[in-house]
Amino acid sequence: MQTIFNLTRSLALLLLSAGVFSACSKKFDEPPSYIEPSIKANKSIAELKALYSGTGFLQVTDDYIVEGVVTADDKSGNYYKSIVIQDSTAGILINMEGTNLYTDYPIGRKVFLKCKGLYLGNYGRLVQLGGFIDNSTPSNPSLGGILPALFNTYIVKGSLNNVVAPKVVSIGQLNDSYQNMLIKLELVQFAAADVNKPYADAINKVSINRTLSDISGTNIIIRSSGFANFAAYNTPSGFGTVTSVYTVFNTTRQLIIRDTTDVNLGRPAPATYFLENFEGTTVNANIALAGWGNFSEAGTQKYQGKSFSGNKYAQISAFSTAQDPVISWLVTPALNLTAITQANKALLFRTVDGFSNGAVFKAYISTNYAGSATPWTSAWTELPASISGGNTTGYASGFTGSGIINLNGYSGNVYIAFKYVGGDPAGTTNDKTTTFQVDDVRTIGY
Repeated sequence: MQTIFNLTRSLALLLLSAGVFSACSKKFDEPPSYIEPSIKANKSIAELKALYSGTGFLQVTDDYIVEGVVTADDKSGNYYKSIVIQDSTAGILINMEGTNLYTDYPIGRKVFLKCKGLYLGNYGRLVQLGGFIDNSTPSNPSLGGILPALFNTYIVKGSLNNVVAPKVVSIGQLNDSYQNMLIKLELVQFAAADVNKPYADAINKVSINRTLSDISGTNIIIRSSGFANFAAYNTPSGFGTVTSVYTVFNTTRQLIIRDTTDVNLGRPAPATYFLENFEGTTVNANIALAGWGNFSEAGTQKYQGKSFSGNKYAQISAFSTAQDPVISWLVTPALNLTAITQANKALLFRTVDGFSNGAVFKAYISTNYAGSATPWTSAWTELPASISGGNTTGYASGFTGSGIINLNGYSGNVYIAFKYVGGDPAGTTNDKTTTFQVDDVRTIGY
């Protein structure tokens, strides 16, 4: 009997082991594949924001659904009770009455936002979406966040680890269309007074602005919270790139970094191969610098040397010419791009516009112009430059940087032309007499 019992027990153990082995090999022990929620956007973020006039509050009353990827969360503490989402058209900040939001809504998570019942508003002109109007201070109502109990009502979680490539722009290009979008600036550095300084006041928990400058001298601030986990870290020196979310506070443009990995500086300054700052010009006389061309294609107006606050520059305007059209060209000497030994080569310049009423100022490049007095007979390609514009009642308060205009596709000798097209016909209608000023034309290698 004992032998039969042992044999039976051994057989049972063998069958049990086989069952366990079989169960462990089944695929249901593996994590299930992700299934995207069955919901679709019917509105882009840009279209949603376009519903808002920019003042007060607007409750969304239609069944609008937007889809976006989280580009900023509260993990580092530089954002508080909010996340930022972005689609291909725009970005928007979502106010949420909760903390540690990154555990459910981390950077890279796709979300679908059911907007009906939510409110559009702004804080210092920065457009936001929230859950209610907070009237606790009746004289100054504000936009309250979505309540935690309603997170899942309004926000549907999508897939993780989605990548949003930042838009590469220059400081001069930043405007309200970039609000709450992930952007990347190149060839920037912290201003000398802000190098090796803490991002914020970690002891007193106070936010601090640090100035960032691009290679053309155009500035913008990086604003960091005293509650950020990197508040006590010091800003680095050197040139490089900064990725951030672009925001505004009233008329101040500002950047918000997610953490210090967004700041990649430390490179040496770019090498300058050509620079013209027009300090050798004669004020109120036509530009006549060595190697430069100053030509009138239509009318007789040419670029002149001007000065303001001790700085000289080239200026053009059709004002008081009584000529229509006025087409004027200012052309650089031949620029030898082959002499640039760095991996990247670029053009930079700065502009100011004044009393803008329709005249056009553009920058061009040519590889077949040979220095003739008729540059318009050569082939020219327009360059993607940021040009100062929109100052209808006076002059811009400062120069606008052109941005880093990539010239990697060119070699040998090239020419850069600044072409003005305006007019001052008889009478006071159809005038296109905008004044443009250009300064600090340079080529660099980096």
